[in-house]
Order: sequence, then C-alpha cells, then structure tokens
Amino acid sequence: MVSLNANALIGEVRLTYGSTSGEPKDFNNAFYGFQDGPKISGQSYMGVDAIAMLPMLPVGVGLRVENTSFSKTEFNEQIDFSIARTALLLNYRLINTGFYLGPIVSFGLSHNMDFKIPLDPDIYKAGKQSSNTIGLEAGVKLGLFRLGLEVGQMSFVFSDLKDISGVIPNKNGLNISELNFGGTYYKLQLGLGF
Repeated sequence: MVSLNANALIGEVRLTYGSTSGEPKDFNNAFYGFQDGPKISGQSYMGVDAIAMLPMLPVGVGLRVENTSFSKTEFNEQIDFSIARTALLLNYRLINTGFYLGPIVSFGLSHNMDFKIPLDPDIYKAGKQSSNTIGLEAGVKLGLFRLGLEVGQMSFVFSDLKDISGVIPNKNGLNISELNFGGTYYKLQLGLGF
C-alpha cells in the first residue's frame, strides 16, 4: 500500500481598483491639439481577479476582468467611452508567507470598447485589439483577507478604428486609426484567500 498526500487547490478572489497613464496620441493630437475636444490623460479601472494556486508551487493561474468608463466635455465637445477587458492572469510568488511578493503578468483574451466622439457618425469600433501587462505585486495575508498593491506597465491597443460605414475617423486633417491606452499602472487589491 502506498499513501499519497492530498493537496487541495487553493487560491484568491480579490477586487482591484487602479489607474493607468494611457494617453491615446492619435486622438489627443486630432482633438485636444486643435482645441476641438478634451484630452484623454488616464483611466481608472475596477475589476475582479480569481487566481488558483497549488500549495506546493508558488505559481498562480487565473482570470482578470476589469473595466473603465470616461466622459468629459472640453471646448464645447464631449467624448464618452467604455472599455471592458478579460485576461489570463499568471503570477509567481517569490515570497509567499504572511507577506507575498512576485511578478504578475496578464494576457488579454477578450476586449470590448464603445467610443463616442463628436464626429458624424459619432460611434466607432475597433477591428483589432490587444492587451497585456507585466508588473510586480506585493501584499499581506491577514487571516483569510488579502491586502495588496500591484504596479507595472500595460499595453492596451485598439487599432483599425472605423465608423459603421467603414471610414477611419478624421479630425482636423488627422486620421484616428488607433487608440493606445498603454502606460504605467497601479492597482490596489482587496480580497480573500481560501
């Protein structure tokens, strides 16, 4: 008879809130640069992470769901957009005791963007989208509770931007074919470990 130790799957579920410094250059040049609309200079994201880890390995695999919305009026022009993202999440805990520390990466699986700008027609969609992040997370385990911080770099690009008739948006002679929301980011984490 051989006995094997049973290792249960453990993990974390946590709420996240943070900000990124993403500034879509094409949009800002065409609108804000000519004082024809507001400047986009960052986004705030809310989300949920669900991560599963094996007790014998400091590696976690999970999903991240996050979204943001933005509405601003400047120079008598209003823009509105909302973005949702679902991503594969991988982390590695270099330290995993009462305190945790290690790298964390995400790879975008699905993206959704609704972008309304003051042109006719005013609603545009992206033909292509991609996102990923690389960062460092650190936090403390307070019994079942987790309190942490994540900082890093995000790549988040919506390209092949067109209106419903297939035309690239153009303002002041400049095409807006891409919205790049990438930049540095931080996230506060609050969750439960089980």
